[in-house]
Amino acid sequence: MFLTAQLTSEWHAWHDARVADLATRFGALSITAIQWVQPGQSGRWFDLPGEFTFDGTWMHFKVDPGHTVGPTAASLEVTDAPDSSLVSATHTKDDTFSARVSLNTGFNWLLCGDVVVELLNREGYVALRKRDSKAPLLSRFIDVPTFPLDKSWTVQGKFEAFDQPQAHRIGTATPGLDRTETFPGTVTFELGGHTHTLLASGSVSNGLYINFYDYTNGVTTPEWRRLNLGVPDQSGGVIMDFNRTIVWPMAFTPYVACPAPVAQNMLPLRVEAGERKPAQTLSESGVNTPVLLVRTGGDIFYEKSLEHLRNLGVDVTIADSTTGELLPPLTGYAGLVVVGYDTPEVTEVNEQVLELLSDATGASVPVVAIGNVATLLSSQEKAEEHPWQASLESTDFSVASLDSEQQVSAGPVYDVTVNDVVARDRLFSRVVRYDEGGTSYIPVREIEPVLRKQQTRKKAEAEGTELTEPSTSATLESQAPGGQDAESGTPELQWSTLATWQDLIERFARLVHSQI
Repeated sequence: MFLTAQLTSEWHAWHDARVADLATRFGALSITAIQWVQPGQSGRWFDLPGEFTFDGTWMHFKVDPGHTVGPTAASLEVTDAPDSSLVSATHTKDDTFSARVSLNTGFNWLLCGDVVVELLNREGYVALRKRDSKAPLLSRFIDVPTFPLDKSWTVQGKFEAFDQPQAHRIGTATPGLDRTETFPGTVTFELGGHTHTLLASGSVSNGLYINFYDYTNGVTTPEWRRLNLGVPDQSGGVIMDFNRTIVWPMAFTPYVACPAPVAQNMLPLRVEAGERKPAQTLSESGVNTPVLLVRTGGDIFYEKSLEHLRNLGVDVTIADSTTGELLPPLTGYAGLVVVGYDTPEVTEVNEQVLELLSDATGASVPVVAIGNVATLLSSQEKAEEHPWQASLESTDFSVASLDSEQQVSAGPVYDVTVNDVVARDRLFSRVVRYDEGGTSYIPVREIEPVLRKQQTRKKAEAEGTELTEPSTSATLESQAPGGQDAESGTPELQWSTLATWQDLIERFARLVHSQI
């Protein structure tokens, strides 16, 4: 694939503008809550100093004495245009604000400190939505992950208008809330060796877009995505650059009602272009702590550890580098775990794994490598400018070129190897060791008795009993991956006591939570 400088530059300019739009003060990433309100209902919501009341047409907000709440710029605009058929707002001398919205409209209504209250109507249901300029998701947002730029995903489309726009009932990202959408016509194009015709949304005068499903949904992308097409030319021609496919706000927050595609807008292929599923998202329990776990081969037992990590509130995404599929970029992840077991003589190197390790080093993301894949991490930490073209005697790591078949001769194999971010953290500094080559690793078997004694002491102190050492037979759980054992002559990755691994997992969970 050959990318011209112009194509690359234009895409990056588009992507930068998209990121800037997402990062706006009261944009989609600032949405933190929604309150659906029934006629006659009153309540105090979003910690605002006052009470809301909905009379079935107008929403009123009475400000508590001694507090300040004001209208937004949008609210002032509709206050100055009281004859508007879409939205209206008023403000009385007794500090009562009132507003109304017509079907499927809304606007940012009230401003209180860092918070804006939006009033909206969706299919006759009225809601208040909180937008917080200091929202954690917005404050931590850096970028939205994308697939690699590929010009083969840019095709020519042809728009054909209906004699009369067609109305279809569609679903939304809010369960149980359907809506009616009007489609002005269809767009026909060639992609993946087949001809596709999808219903187009929007308008010819202001710009068209398509809402579509594809086989990546729910895996590497959200349930559906959107591609803006712009205004068609005189013959109905449109440029369809799937590299500019975007995710809806529902990919970040649950408090939105993004429209779903009609059933026929299904592309029966994997559209690995444009924006991917973001790693960091908001749910009713708060902002997640995402960690990427990459399998590089072998049969390592880690299900118990994975379950424990998730129980500690870590949102784990699993990717397998052996399938040939694109690994997700590190954007938004608070930690990286690489797990791999193979024969000690030769280990195949996946370019994507090396890229992830390089990105993690540059972004100071905590990394843990388990199994003899740890060789890659220890080598990566030492290679400063060209990590995948290094020859490092300390671990016998050698990779000739990205363009040739890549192999690694295995050197020292540790149960757990960590990068400097982990090694220097106060949670790990006392359990990390360094070999002669400077590799930072955790000697699980060596620290097991120490950790077990610490755990026993804590338990005894909590129960007010005397300190007693647990028997090794009662606590030792040794499992070799793939059912291999030492007698077979194949090096094995022995798992130490369950308690020891749980302790290390808890430390890692605390570390990545602190990154958010």
